[in-house]
Amino acid sequence: MTNTFKAREMSRDRKNGSSRALIRALVLLLLLLICCLLPVSSLRTTHERVYAASENSSTPPLPKRVTIDVYVISIGNLNEAYGTFSASFYLSFAWQGNWSLSSNNSSEPLPESFEFMNGVVDQLTQIASEQNISGSGYNYLSYRVSGTFFDTFNFARFPLDTQKLTIEIENNNYTVSTLVFVPSSQSTIDPNANISGWVINHETAQEYVTSHYYNSSFAYPAAGPGSQNQTFSRAIFSLTVSRPFISAILELVTPIIVLTLLAMLSIKIRSERLESSTAIIVASIFTSVAFLLNFNSSVPAIGYFTLADDIMIVLFAVLLYALSIRIVLHNYEPNPPKSIAVIYRASFYAIPVAVIVASAVLLLY
Repeated sequence: MTNTFKAREMSRDRKNGSSRALIRALVLLLLLLICCLLPVSSLRTTHERVYAASENSSTPPLPKRVTIDVYVISIGNLNEAYGTFSASFYLSFAWQGNWSLSSNNSSEPLPESFEFMNGVVDQLTQIASEQNISGSGYNYLSYRVSGTFFDTFNFARFPLDTQKLTIEIENNNYTVSTLVFVPSSQSTIDPNANISGWVINHETAQEYVTSHYYNSSFAYPAAGPGSQNQTFSRAIFSLTVSRPFISAILELVTPIIVLTLLAMLSIKIRSERLESSTAIIVASIFTSVAFLLNFNSSVPAIGYFTLADDIMIVLFAVLLYALSIRIVLHNYEPNPPKSIAVIYRASFYAIPVAVIVASAVLLLY
């Protein structure tokens, strides 16, 4: 009897354990399904939100790309003192699409409002204006321009300097979000163009485009927050000019040769004739000052030495050395020390060597 009761109890416990294990497995399966479905539902909701946002948002239109071409006819009146030059050229614009930003194309052409950022226009004549050329969708504007332009010249290598001349053009109505210039591969200068006293380096003619940033709203009353951050597309045509090489070298080498020979001559004068030697050196110093003034007459007031200045400083040092060694030798007359006599004789050969080496270094570097 007792054994039968125990057997029944054990069977009941076994059934209850199986039921609890089944319930536990079902609960775990339910939790697993919930965990799997939540990310999918969240991802679907996020995707729907992103899609709805993308449907509601409007993509800003791309800026109009306007090709700009500069063909320089002539350049003249290059003024080194003021950094100015005059130029006459053809300025052309080509773009595809609407003639203007308005839908009916009734207003002014898109690139018409432009200005020259480094010059003053004396004459501006429109010579061509075509819309939708032959049904291609392309538009064209062309002008004949004459004006005076300015640049900051660098005279560090004067008189062997090379100067860069630029013409800078910017649209004054539209920022880079609306209009962007594209440089033309045909921009150049006429082969027959020349400047009196200068050599135009035709192979350096090029056009490129930059973006110019203005941190200002220009006091416009209706300007909103952030409107002071304006960037405009700027096209720049540039070329370089240099002085005729032969004449520049002769202008630079002549004082070197003359003053070096005078310094050597002062060394060769007999020691008892100190007055004659001194007179030659003093005359040489005045001559070098005259050469320097002649050089600087072509250069504006600048805050650095030019190549001509550096070479004249070397010549001043040579002349002062020749005068000093001449005076030292005279003080030891009639029996100067052997070392002084050796230095004095060697100076005749050392002076031209020093001038040649110093001049070569300055010319090359």
